Amino acid sequence: MPEPPDANDDLQTPLDRSDFLNLAGLCEGGLVVIAFAVGWFVHVNPVQQLYFDWWSVLVGVLATLPMLILFAVLYWTDLPPFRRIRELLSEMLSPLLAQCRWFDIVLLAFMAGLCEELLFRGTLQIWASAHWGLPSAIVVVSIVFGLVHFVTPTYFILATAVAAYLSGTMFLVDRPNLLIPITTHALYDYVGFLILIAEYRKSQRQSPLPLNQ
Repeated sequence: MPEPPDANDDLQTPLDRSDFLNLAGLCEGGLVVIAFAVGWFVHVNPVQQLYFDWWSVLVGVLATLPMLILFAVLYWTDLPPFRRIRELLSEMLSPLLAQCRWFDIVLLAFMAGLCEELLFRGTLQIWASAHWGLPSAIVVVSIVFGLVHFVTPTYFILATAVAAYLSGTMFLVDRPNLLIPITTHALYDYVGFLILIAEYRKSQRQSPLPLNQ
């Protein structure tokens, strides 16, 4: 006979697909609002270093490769700090992503790449560069990026390093272009999301059924 539902079950149930996408859109869209609001206040146009050309897109795609290699190495490394990150992602994010359709994943990755880069690289880094110089600006903005993505101390260090790397990719072409870190960030998130979904579904298939089923 099935057991009665626990009173805490509702608190443990993940958001459904619609709620998750709405929340993600609200959070990422809020970053764009913040970027333009801060930009207006400090006289920085968040898109002033954003322009389209196919070479920058290609550079952005190629710049994703080192990040994906690092992700793969760390994701399947069994050292405790990395195992803890993997467990947290599996518990917090993977069940939500697994509900999404392919175009949802594309949209989520694109929003993350565009919205976060407009704020951190497009607004804060330009403003900080004008006051402290580019190297100091990259360090400060990368630390802020890491703090915003704080999950564990190890994840903070990794996110800070990734942010510094994304800042550097802007300067791989003749004229600094925000399109490069946007492309790199979005593609990295897209592939990372797919890996999390695949690993989650694999674990679900391997999990034994509850005794009451």
